[in-house]
Amino acid sequence: MRRVVSGVDQTWTYTAAISACHKGQQWRQALHLFAGLGARRLAPDNSAIGAAISACAKGRRWQLALQALQEARGASLQPNAVVYNATISACEKARQWEGALALLQGMVHVAKLRPTLVTLNTALSACEMARQWERALQIAEADFAQAKLEPDLVSLNVVIGALGAGQYWQQALSIFHGLAARGFKATNTTHTTTISACERASMWEEALRVLFLAPTLDAGSYDIATVACARANRWAKALDLLTSLRQGRGQPDEISVGAVMWACELSGVGASLENSLAACMLSPRSSMRRADKLPLSMVVGPSAAAAAAAARTDLEESRSRMLP
Repeated sequence: MRRVVSGVDQTWTYTAAISACHKGQQWRQALHLFAGLGARRLAPDNSAIGAAISACAKGRRWQLALQALQEARGASLQPNAVVYNATISACEKARQWEGALALLQGMVHVAKLRPTLVTLNTALSACEMARQWERALQIAEADFAQAKLEPDLVSLNVVIGALGAGQYWQQALSIFHGLAARGFKATNTTHTTTISACERASMWEEALRVLFLAPTLDAGSYDIATVACARANRWAKALDLLTSLRQGRGQPDEISVGAVMWACELSGVGASLENSLAACMLSPRSSMRRADKLPLSMVVGPSAAAAAAAARTDLEESRSRMLP
């Protein structure tokens, strides 16, 4: 006797297939399957719509994610927090911070859903990636309180970065030094973000204090601390950082070496630069060139500043990838 497959069973099968496509980063196939639900007049559930939107997020197709959410509403489905989180994530990954915040507001005021920690962290990340630091601080100050949620370490890392961008380095340091009281252990990302906050405010001494509190060496932290010293014309301190990194078996790169060259140039000690740098250059197997082989663009200040900005961008993007 032939078994009759119910609509619920068919929907479950489609949902499992969509989820598999999402995990395999096959967003086109995921959307094709999601459309197949409507073609068969099957009602999608939150699991199906959430998997389809998550697939869009991985494919950086934020507009399709919004469209899928609208279709779910049109089908009289009440999207849950997981679905909203997936849609906000799609906007965040595409750097559509305004869309992410609009979804957050719609989630709270229209859908009457309570944001989760994932919701707010994703909205924070969207603002951070778009350099909307003031908006990020508003979320940290108001939205967390309204949702009665305590920020976690991911949240606080973004807040430290936002405070640094706003030149509020003292508040950034206060959060950094208060992590233990909150039950958190600072990561390399936390240290690098705090060092960057100090560097932006030209507080090179504070940047070094935070650097040497780090449990392990991190090239990104050294890069930004070296730039902080270079900005303050502390060429000897910048050179000490290169030596310290080398002795700790770290690998100085073009950012840190370029910053030292910049500081030496500004301080008028370029004549003795080659011998000083030679003592802390990379191992022979490294692809890094010797100081006398570096391009002229590495010596000027704007180059080192741009390199530091690039390091911050890499840091911010790596933080966003840590979010669920």
